[in-house]
Amino acid sequence: MYAQDIRDYAELIVSMVGIDTGRRLEVRGEPVHWDLITEVAAAAYRRGAQYVRVQSEHPGLYKARVENSAEEYLDYVPKQLTLNNDVIIEEGWSLVAIKSPEDPDFFADIDTERNARMSQAVEQAVMPLRRALQADRFPWLVVAAPTEKWGKKVLDSAGPVADSGATTGAGPAADSEGATGAGPAADSEGATGAGPARDRLWAAMKPILRL
Repeated sequence: MYAQDIRDYAELIVSMVGIDTGRRLEVRGEPVHWDLITEVAAAAYRRGAQYVRVQSEHPGLYKARVENSAEEYLDYVPKQLTLNNDVIIEEGWSLVAIKSPEDPDFFADIDTERNARMSQAVEQAVMPLRRALQADRFPWLVVAAPTEKWGKKVLDSAGPVADSGATTGAGPAADSEGATGAGPAADSEGATGAGPARDRLWAAMKPILRL
């Protein structure tokens, strides 16, 4: 069931960002979403995409830098990040960001001052991309995909309503070096972030997405 769900979802995603012959696509997401990212890439290539690039937003690496980097390096932003964003703008790539955390509480104990210093540096560096997004200079889309810990938190907070078909939307796109979470073991279909809460949230989202 899950494998077919994400194939259908991937087809829906690429249909909404103008993927056709010769189009280039960048997909951003956490490692927990590798299965969906792979299906999005496959669907894009079937539609004639020239190239699909994946940018990993690895929460563990981001947190490791916040906690362990020398203070004077926290506001460093590699030129590679801005160059990549410039290519997306200039060549008119499509952009998909999967913004649903594996673990919504992963950053609960993070050092807020050090995190703010890193985040502010990145925000300044990606401002040209944000302006291009706001001006709709190329097709872009932010989507959510359930994970076990995120699904449990959503369903627990929503109560009985969550089982009647309600769902939640995706958060705003982020361009930091990480999002959230570290992954549980894969289920029998090879998916990460698996479990009953993830499956219940998928069931709630499917009617909304018309999958």
